[in-house]
Amino acid sequence: MPKLLIVEDDPASVLALRELLTRGGYRVVTAADGREALRLLFAERPDLMLLDLLVPELDGWRVLTRARDLSDLPVLVVSGLDDVDHRVKALRAGADDYLVKPFHPEELLARVEALLRRAGHRKWAVSGFGEHLRLVPERRAAVWYGVRRG
Repeated sequence: MPKLLIVEDDPASVLALRELLTRGGYRVVTAADGREALRLLFAERPDLMLLDLLVPELDGWRVLTRARDLSDLPVLVVSGLDDVDHRVKALRAGADDYLVKPFHPEELLARVEALLRRAGHRKWAVSGFGEHLRLVPERRAAVWYGVRRG
């Protein structure tokens, strides 16, 4: 069951998103501000992040930038900022998709499904290293002659 991180400071929106996504078969963790979001990225290792751009502490722009520095997890921006300049800026900053509030629940679920499908479970291709190299994709690490790298 994929785990989703919702970064949203509006309690009513969090409640609605949690209900919708839980019913959709996802595990959900939430962060009410940008600092908590970055902490949960490390602690929870979600499969996808739904990110509001207007959250306190660290705004969504900074969360997006830092998340991109740390991970390639899919990011769906879910924001009330509906002008084209914000959408383009978010996509160029590393967001994988952008959905404007208010939105239809089925559209959100379809976008989450599409992003997770595209991300898939990436496999590392290795040849020629024999028994001395072991890859640990979930930790983004390699073990070379028994010594962990990464």
